[in-house]
Amino acid sequence: MEKTEREEEYLEEIRRAEEDGKKCTTTFLAKKLKISPASVSEMLKKLKTKGYIEYSPYGNVQLTDYGRDVGKQVLDKHRVAEEFLLMLGLDETEIHEEACRIEHALSDRVFAALSDFLKNCDKISPLSEMGEGETGVIVRIDTDAICRGRGHGRGYGCAWGALKRLSDLGFTPKTVVVVKRKAPLSGPVEVEIRGTTVCISQNYAKGIIVRKTEG
Repeated sequence: MEKTEREEEYLEEIRRAEEDGKKCTTTFLAKKLKISPASVSEMLKKLKTKGYIEYSPYGNVQLTDYGRDVGKQVLDKHRVAEEFLLMLGLDETEIHEEACRIEHALSDRVFAALSDFLKNCDKISPLSEMGEGETGVIVRIDTDAICRGRGHGRGYGCAWGALKRLSDLGFTPKTVVVVKRKAPLSGPVEVEIRGTTVCISQNYAKGIIVRKTEG
């Protein structure tokens, strides 16, 4: 189904709110997107008609499975664009707006290639490949990698469960994580995150993409 850039921006913000555990309402989106509540209501009606969201006036906005998948794709493209711009030396204060422009132009093929390129850079890697004592900042959660590790395809439905599980544990983008201990033979990884020590499976760790920082 064809999507406009404006529709993608809405789905991205709704997805971001969902990740952050925030209630998404007409007023919330109006403030985020800096437009009138009336304009938001009109767009939400369109998104509901297209099957992206569940919505009733004065209620919370919720993504359908289809809308969640699209919102995640746009948000992932934004985050990959931000990391690429950081690598090019742009200041952190200006990359958000630039990434907003780039995300809509990235095809799925180019996004996949750029994502793989960043993973092969020295500072970007899955959490599973970081060494004990290393510190990093979470860039994004690659639920496709997690589902593949479980032997599931994208349509299996495990992606949302994996993302929610990690979010509940504190694994959200731009969060600092420190690897404390790695068990041998592909065992669990013990990390410090948000002041708490957490153990996660190797499979989950492979799907947490991190930018390494100085400890």
